[in-house]
Parts: sequence; structure tokens; C-alpha cells
Amino acid sequence: MARYINWVHLPTLLSLPETILRKIDTKHLLNVGIIVAIFVGTATNIAVLSNSMRQLHHAANGLRQSTLVREKIFAAISHTVLVENIQQRYIMTGDPMDAAQYQSARHDAYDNISDIRTVTQAKTATSKQIDQVTSVLESRLTEIDEAMTLATSGKKAAAIDLIQKSTSRQFMEKRKALVAGVISAEQGQTTYLENEYASALKQATVSFTLFILEAVVVGILLFVLPRRELRKQQRTSEQLATYAKDLDQSMADLTRERNEVSRLNKASNYLQSCNSFAELTEVAAPLLGRLFDGSAGALHTFAPSRNQLDTLVTWGDIEFTPYLTPQQCWGLRLGQAHVHHENSPTPICRHLDSCNGANETLCLPLIAHGETLGLLSLVYQNTQAVQASSPDLMRFAEMVSHQIGLTIANIRLRDSLNEQSIRDPLTGLFNRRYLDIVAEKEISKALRHNRPLGLVMFDIDHFKKFNDLHGHLAGDTTLIAVAKFAQTHLRETDWVFRFGGEEFMVLMTETQSKDALARIDQLREAISQLTFSHEGVGLPNVTISAGLAMLEDTPRTTQALIEAADTALYKAKQAGRNCVKLAA
Repeated sequence: MARYINWVHLPTLLSLPETILRKIDTKHLLNVGIIVAIFVGTATNIAVLSNSMRQLHHAANGLRQSTLVREKIFAAISHTVLVENIQQRYIMTGDPMDAAQYQSARHDAYDNISDIRTVTQAKTATSKQIDQVTSVLESRLTEIDEAMTLATSGKKAAAIDLIQKSTSRQFMEKRKALVAGVISAEQGQTTYLENEYASALKQATVSFTLFILEAVVVGILLFVLPRRELRKQQRTSEQLATYAKDLDQSMADLTRERNEVSRLNKASNYLQSCNSFAELTEVAAPLLGRLFDGSAGALHTFAPSRNQLDTLVTWGDIEFTPYLTPQQCWGLRLGQAHVHHENSPTPICRHLDSCNGANETLCLPLIAHGETLGLLSLVYQNTQAVQASSPDLMRFAEMVSHQIGLTIANIRLRDSLNEQSIRDPLTGLFNRRYLDIVAEKEISKALRHNRPLGLVMFDIDHFKKFNDLHGHLAGDTTLIAVAKFAQTHLRETDWVFRFGGEEFMVLMTETQSKDALARIDQLREAISQLTFSHEGVGLPNVTISAGLAMLEDTPRTTQALIEAADTALYKAKQAGRNCVKLAA
């Protein structure tokens, strides 16, 4: 307290006589001066360190902001592409599930665009370029929505025409240019922030070192060591180092994930473009070999019987079994990815027992729309190169298997739609549209090889009266029975079609008129003896009338054959029905 009062009354002390001032201890004044100088230096270093901390914080926020912007842009682009793929698949298949997925993906795409604008509100350097990216994405989503609206309202042709006239290619080119500009600008900003971060960190380190030295000197001079403050500063330094390490790891993870997404997008484009299993076989082997570098593997698909899987594609130096049963794979039995590696308690799948030297294996079921369609098997012989159990590989493999599953589902759906387009839904026979295709080919073949060809048209006698008396459901039952009987009692080389109503067509290849008449007459006789029932109630027998036209007796066109067969059928009806007539 007395010392404090002396400092307050310093002017009075200065006015003391010179004899009193000389009595002040010179060494004491020196020590005080040193202490003051150290405190001033310490305060200066603290200010420098504080400024360095603010710079570090600013640089870290900038890096995080830049990383977040790029993540949101890539997410928005990915969802926009996904919306377009689902839209095109819906227009092709009309699957209501695709419509629901479209709305969900569209909502995600707009959310990502909104997130981009939210993130870039405080930015000035690249805001204009980012706004251009979001405007292009919103414009593309608007075009996709217009086509989807037409498709959902039943205007499929208009939707397809709109897609063909859309600016998809210009959109991709403009998107690439804009994204490249944003990435370039963000990369420049990232480089600037990294340099600022490094400079601030260096300055903070130097300032912190000087601060520690000065604190030690002050502690020695004053016999007090500010341990609490020192520990606080040490914790701050550790937090900074940890944050810097985490930031570096995040940047590395972002780069790796961006590369994975890019590779997967390229692979997905090829897979989704496959129209058949033959094309998938050609594309999958080299594609999967590149995606899973250093591995051997196989792609298996379920047979129609669902009791075994056939090996569709293989790659690598390991020979895989040509087929397997679901019980031989733990991944199929568990319904999830199954990993086996050396010294692991998890068993190796039995279908991979023959893979000698396999250190690590990974089996992933191929699932799409809730249905297991196949299996992806990966085998690694060099565990130092990559580990099948690593989270990164597991995540990437699951993404690839999902895309393959969707591809297989799309191919099967396309095959099913093609089958439906050429089959009559009631009888299961080929329809009239397919008759035009087959007849044209068979007529050309018959003319080229000088072989006989006949076309038979037959219908069920008095079928309208039959429907009126027994009902249309009973009539449908009769049509189905007659169609199946005709299909099973004619030759495998003969084509049976439902021409319309109760009328049927039979295209008989390499058959002379005499033999054709005999076989059709036998079919007529056999059908007249068939018995039918509907819902437990017996139905009366039916008869058929038939007309046969031979290629050598008519103009050599499909329409001419049909007209000749129809004329012969009319003659059979005039002759009292239940008979077969040959066209003149």
C-alpha cells in the first residue's frame, strides 16, 4: 500500500532535494525497469498472439466455408442428375415407385440449392459464379419438372419429345464450365487462406515462444510462476494443433470422396445404359476391374427358379464357380455385406473355398426395390494394398452394388415390358402386332429357300351367343383353354397368335397344304371334344371353323395371306361351320 502511494505521489518525489533522490537504490530502479520492460514486451507479444489467433480463426472459417460450398454444389449436381435419371426411367416404365422417388430426389435437389445460397450469403468473391450455378440447376430442374408433369398426366409422347428438345447437353456443358469456374475461384481462395493460416500459425508460434520466455523471466524476478495461465495457453495450442490436423483430414476425406463420386458417376452412366444382360456382361468386367483395383471378383445373378445363382461376369486371376446356391453365401443368408479376412472369426463363404490364396473376401447382395437380385463377390490376395474390411472400401462397394442392383432390375423390367408388348394378356399367345413382324420374316425365309408356308385363321363358332348365354368370364375361360390346347398340340415350329376377339392365327412353316389341312382338322376335332367349366359349373363344348391359305397360292405379302385365310374361313362358315377350308 505504501509503495502504491509513493507511485501516486511521484511528482512530489521528483521535487525532493537531490540528496534524497541519490538515496534511492540504483539496483532497485534497474530491476523495476527490467520488470516494466518485460511486462511491456509480454503485453506486446500477447497482442501479437491474439491477432494471430484471430487470423487463424478467420482462415479456418474460410477453409471450412469453401469446403462446405463445394460439398453443397456437388450434392446439388448429384441430386439434379439423379432427378433426371429417375424422370427418364419413370417415363420409360411408368412405375409409381419411380414417381415417389422422383419427388423425394427433387425435394433433396432443391434443398441442396437452398443450402448453397444460405452458405454463400456472406461471400463476395465467388457469389456471382455460385448464383449462376444455382440458376442453371434450377433451370434444368424446371425442364425436368415440365417433362415429368407431361408424363404423369399421360402425355408420354409429349414428355419424350420435350426431353429430346431439352438442353441436356448444353446444361451439362454449361454446368461443367460454371462448376469449373467456381472450383477454380474457390481453389484460389483456399490457397490464399492456407497461406494466411500458415503465416498466422508461424507468427503465433514465435509469439508464443517469446511469451513463454518472458513469463519465465518474470516468474524468476517476482518469484511467482503463472502456472494457470501457462496451462491455459498450452491447451489452446493443443486445440489449434488438433483442429489443424482435423482440418487436414477433412480435406483429404473430401478429396477422396469426390474422386469416388466421380468414378461412381462414370460407372453408373455405363451401367444404366445397358439394355440387356449381354451388354452388362461386356461392360461390367472391365468396369468393375478398374473400380476395385487389385481385386478379383464375380457378378452373380439369380436364375428364374430362384434356387441358384449363375455367374454372369468374372475378372482377375481367380477362377470362380459357374453357379452357386443361396445357402453357399453368408452375405445372401444374412441379407447384408459379409467380410472374411485372415485370422478372422467370420467364416469364408463356401462358394469361395476354391479361391486359393484369398486373404480377404467381401460378398455384397445386389438389392433393388426390396428384392435380392444377385451377388457381388470381391477377393483380395494382397492385404497390404487394400483391406476389404476398411470402411472406405465397404462404403464404396455398397454404392457400386446398389447401382448394379438397379441396373439388373431395369434390364429385367425392360425384358418384361418387351414380353408384354408382344403377348396377348388374356391367353398368353403372341398378339396381332407380333404376327406382322414374324410373318414378314417367315415369308422372306420361305421365299429365299423355296419352302412352303401356310397361314390358318380359325375362330370359335357362335362365340357371341356363347358369351350372351354364359357370360364373358366363362367366355374368357373358354378362350384361354382353346388357346393353350392349340399351342400345346401344334408343332414347336408353328406360331400361334390371337388375332382378335375369338379369332386365332397359326403360321405353319415348312408344311405342304395337305399336311396342314390334316393337322388343323385334327385340332378342330380335338377341340370339339374338349370339356370346360367355370367356377365349378360345366360349360358346353365348342367347335371351331378354320381357313387355310398357302403362300404359293397368294400374293407374297402378309396382308394377302391374311385376306386369303379370312376368305377361306368365311367359306367354312358358309359350309355349316365346324370344318376347315383351303383358300382357292
